[in-house]
Amino acid sequence: MLTVRFNLTKQEYCVLSYLNEGLSVKAVAKNLNLSLHTVNGHMKSIYFKLDVKSRGQAQHKLNRHNAVVAYDEKTDRAAELVIANDEKADRAAELAIANDEKADRAAELVIANDEKADRAAELVIANDAKADRAAELVIANDEKADRAAELVIANDEKADRAAELVIANDEKADRAAELVIANDEKADRAAELVIANDEKTDRAAELVIANDEKADRAAELVIANDEKADRAAELVIANVEKADRAAELVIANDEKADRVAELEAALLGKNLANKKVYQTESKFLACLNALAMARDNETGNHILRTQHYVQSLALRLKAMGHYKKELSDEIIKLLFKAAPLHDIGKVGIPDSILHKPGRLNDEEWGVMKTHASIGRAILASAELETQDGSGVVTIAMQIAGDHHEKWDGSGYPSGLKGEEIALPARIMALADVFDALMSKRIYKAAWSYEEAVSEIVSQRGAHFDPLVVDAFITEKAEFLAIHTKHNDD
Repeated sequence: MLTVRFNLTKQEYCVLSYLNEGLSVKAVAKNLNLSLHTVNGHMKSIYFKLDVKSRGQAQHKLNRHNAVVAYDEKTDRAAELVIANDEKADRAAELAIANDEKADRAAELVIANDEKADRAAELVIANDAKADRAAELVIANDEKADRAAELVIANDEKADRAAELVIANDEKADRAAELVIANDEKADRAAELVIANDEKTDRAAELVIANDEKADRAAELVIANDEKADRAAELVIANVEKADRAAELVIANDEKADRVAELEAALLGKNLANKKVYQTESKFLACLNALAMARDNETGNHILRTQHYVQSLALRLKAMGHYKKELSDEIIKLLFKAAPLHDIGKVGIPDSILHKPGRLNDEEWGVMKTHASIGRAILASAELETQDGSGVVTIAMQIAGDHHEKWDGSGYPSGLKGEEIALPARIMALADVFDALMSKRIYKAAWSYEEAVSEIVSQRGAHFDPLVVDAFITEKAEFLAIHTKHNDD
């Protein structure tokens, strides 16, 4: 500092600085609040200390000093920058060492990756072998599927033949009943004839005896005995013929009795066969239900709830006087049994889509929608004729294939409209949607009961059959009770 180098006081340095800026002595005095005398005294002291004789020399010396000071400051800054650069160089050296260590580590990782690549190649080879085996299994499965298709066709032919035999047996049973009735009448008539023949035989014996007596008498009298003997012979011959006819009737009745026994045995066999058909059908439905529950991406309670929703709607529709022919007590029982199979087609949907933990994209949704057609095809291949089974498989096929159709024709898979959609499917459509709205999913929260009811009512005549919605409005409290009883929690 100039004050240090030339031993200037602070006030003297201020005076010199103002003068250097071109201010007059008066202005300096005013700025520093000093008298002119004091300022002049400071100037003399400054000239002495700086060893100059004029204001200009003092200013020149001040400027030279300031230039030197500025240079010193730049030198100091340069020194600081050099030190900083040295520190950066040291840091760079440390980073270089660290990079070398990382390079060594990278080399180790490359070696490890090479080993993993070799292992991956081995796994690929093993996978290829597995893929070949899988292909062989697929081929074998295709062959089994072809065989199964042949067996299904054969079973269909057998079912058709069984239906024909049942019809023929029914006709024979009716004929047998007629024959039994006719045989009973003929047997009664035969019994009457036998009794009459017995009476005639007794009478013939009496006549023979009388004829013998008359013959003895004729031998004595001769007149008219020949005519009586001839008449007696005719009566005997007639009685013998009647006895033979009675024997033939008895034999015929025995044959008819044997035939009746055969027909009764055949009817018994038919009843046993029907019982076996119903048992087979029940086992078949149980297997399909188990399969549906095992593959369903929803809970088992969903199946229970929708089953009871369907029953509730069907009973209410019947009570309201709707669809009387379609909703007999027997059909409502079959609806209850068939409802759990509404999503059986999901057995044909890949696990990656069926159990995806999130909302499906458009392509995946397209695959998911095929489950309705798959379900119909599965049940159609095993459909039993009405004469052989209860008809539950036929109703299950309607439900599985059409329960995503909509009343206004905007549903899938066939775009059916109104009453083109089977009534069981129209009932299931509402039950299925209500349960989906009330249930929590990965991609949505459960709706409240009020929200679900409002949505169902808003879709009257669009998504749902108007009459089915009317039945739902009456039964909505029962729906809530069913949902509460079979809640997933």
